[in-house]
Amino acid sequence: MRQMRSSRSSFSALVLAAAVILLVPAGAMGARADSDRPSPQRIVIGLDLSKSNPLVTSRQYAASVAQYVSEMVKALPLASSVMLRTFGTYEGDRNTLRVDRSISSLPDEKPAAVAKLVREIIANVPKLVRNGTLDAQNSTNILAFLDNMSDVVDCTEMSTNIVLISDGMEDSEYAKLSNPKDHLPRPTSRIYKNCGELQILGLGRGQRSPAATQRIRREWENWARAAGFRSFVGLNSW
Repeated sequence: MRQMRSSRSSFSALVLAAAVILLVPAGAMGARADSDRPSPQRIVIGLDLSKSNPLVTSRQYAASVAQYVSEMVKALPLASSVMLRTFGTYEGDRNTLRVDRSISSLPDEKPAAVAKLVREIIANVPKLVRNGTLDAQNSTNILAFLDNMSDVVDCTEMSTNIVLISDGMEDSEYAKLSNPKDHLPRPTSRIYKNCGELQILGLGRGQRSPAATQRIRREWENWARAAGFRSFVGLNSW
C-alpha cells in the first residue's frame, strides 16, 4: 500500500513538472538561450612594420606574439569580427595588408581556423619583410593609424579591443618618444568612447631600459584613457 502511494506521488510530480514546462512561453525559452550566448566582439590587430619594431626582424619574437594573439582570437564567440592591418609610415599605399574575417560555424571561419590564419601571418612577418612582400618602414605613425581606425570601427555597435604589435615608439610629426622630454599629444575628442581595451604588445622592446618602458607605458595609458578606452595594457614581455 505504501509503495502504491509512493508511485502515485512520483507520477503526480511528473505531471506537475510537465504542466510547468507547457506554461513557459516558447519565446521566453528562446530569450533565455540568447541571453546565455556570449556577445560578439571585435578585435583589431595592428602590425607595426617600422624598423624599430622587433616584429620585422626577429622570428622568435614574431612566433611568440603570434601565439599570444591567436589565443585571443580562438576565444572569440560566434558572430565576432577580426580585422588585421599593417602600419608604419603615413602613406597608406605602403600598408596594403588587410585581412577581415568573421567568426562563424563555417569551416574556414571557426575560431580555431581564423586563429591559425592570424598566427601564420604574424609569425611570418620577418620572412615577408626579407623577401620584399612587406615593406619595413622608416617612421612609426601609431597615432595616425589609431585615428584612421576610429572612423572604421563603432564600439557602440560591437564591443571592440585594439591590439597593436608594436614597441610603442611613436616617431612622427606628432611626437618622437625616443626623446625622453617628448610626449604624446592628447586626442582632441574621445574618438574611442565606449571601446574596451587598447593593448600594445612589445612596448619598449629594443630600448633595453625598464625606465624607458615605464615612461612609454604612462604616455600610452594616458592617451588611451583620454581617447575613451576603458582600459590599457602595455606588455614588454609575457
